[in-house]
Amino acid sequence: MWNIIKAQNYQIKRDNLVVYGFLAGLIIPFLGMVIGADGMDFDSMSGSEYMAESSGIFPIMLMLLALVLASRVCGWDSVDKTINYEIMAGHSRKEVYFGRICSTLMWTLTGGLLVMAVSLLFALAVFGWGNHMSLGALVLRIVTALFPLFRLSCEFMLLTFLLQNCYAGLVLGFVMFDVSLLTVIIYEGFTDRILTVQLASSNLMKLFNFSNYSFEYINGEDTVVYAASLEPSMLIGSIVISLAVGVVCIVIGYIVFYRRDM
Repeated sequence: MWNIIKAQNYQIKRDNLVVYGFLAGLIIPFLGMVIGADGMDFDSMSGSEYMAESSGIFPIMLMLLALVLASRVCGWDSVDKTINYEIMAGHSRKEVYFGRICSTLMWTLTGGLLVMAVSLLFALAVFGWGNHMSLGALVLRIVTALFPLFRLSCEFMLLTFLLQNCYAGLVLGFVMFDVSLLTVIIYEGFTDRILTVQLASSNLMKLFNFSNYSFEYINGEDTVVYAASLEPSMLIGSIVISLAVGVVCIVIGYIVFYRRDM
């Protein structure tokens, strides 16, 4: 299986679509800052305020990263049937399948953490942190986001294995994520209930939602302080449900992959 992982890693590093996906993930937060520059006071902005205003883009960035990697790694070789060469070379279906699973998750989780960490380090270096949010609370949210990202990646991998086509997986995965976001908005608008960990999309959106804030008197002036602390139910739910759904997707994908004619 290690040879499968090495081969996939070699292929990923030379895949232009993956490279562009990573570059987009690194550039989008700063592009958003430039576009919204008219409404921002950069002279008085702190890093904590910057992250509260810009981190709402993280779910979209993480979704694109997970979708591109899952569809390319798990579906690229199925289009031209070159995945059969690995089986003909003596690798078992289990090695072929889990080699792709491990490679996708390694790149997705590492890449997602890198994208979020770069934005955070940029905010610290340029603006300092300030008093608008607890740094530790935000770091906890970033680490917790890796679990719904794991779930989302597993769902995209399952979709790609079912379709056996990276391009169909790419398009349908994007549509399904957008539909899930729209469903959350409509459901919450009509029921006055909040979806949190029920969907990977809602989980990520709620982790980077800082609409809950208050004003506190700090250093002689009223300061907006964002409520960034995670409730235990949100933290535990994000971890447990994400792992459970992700593992189920991996198991279903393996059953389909093992029984299907290549």
